[in-house]
Amino acid sequence: YSIRMPDSTRQLALARQDATGWQVATPLGTETQVGWLSLVLDENDFPHVSYVRFWMDDIKYAYQDAAGWHVEAVETHVSSAHVQWSTSLALGPDGRPWIAYVLRPDTVKVAYRDVTGWRKEIVDTGKFASLAIDVSGTPHLSYIAATGLIHSTRDATGWHSQVVDPGTILGVFTSIALGSDSAARVATFDNATATLRYARLDGAAWTVETVDTAADV
Repeated sequence: YSIRMPDSTRQLALARQDATGWQVATPLGTETQVGWLSLVLDENDFPHVSYVRFWMDDIKYAYQDAAGWHVEAVETHVSSAHVQWSTSLALGPDGRPWIAYVLRPDTVKVAYRDVTGWRKEIVDTGKFASLAIDVSGTPHLSYIAATGLIHSTRDATGWHSQVVDPGTILGVFTSIALGSDSAARVATFDNATATLRYARLDGAAWTVETVDTAADV
């Protein structure tokens, strides 16, 4: 699967590859002016998408099941604090969605759906959030704060943050993934040094490496 915005209407286009090639559909119909997309597939290979509807500044969640497509509003009319750059969607082991996003100027938020509906939490001050959930259902979040690259996890008492790379204070975007041991790996690009950085959690300690530099491109 792939997602894109096909034209100036900014409709959500979902592309699926089969034996004959790529099949493209616009499953949300009249839902236009969307962006900052994130796509995951559930255990049945049904697509789930988080996105922002521009101008209205609504954060939304759409998913497909055997009955068709469903769209839910996660946070609406956040016009006083526009969404910054992206959303990041993950599904927990129970199949429930979690979405990370940043409201301008730099408010990192996470929304998750439980039996009562959508709940939203402010995590920290930062930007460029990325989300993953481990096999136990623990959410892991990466983002850039004033103190550097941050890794944050959530338990029953709230969010707990750790500085991964204090040198990366001018990072641009982050991407987090979890290994089979649920240990976090985080990539980011540091504008200050023009380097692609990769951090991995080994036990209790973080190891940070430079993968590439702008001079090498």
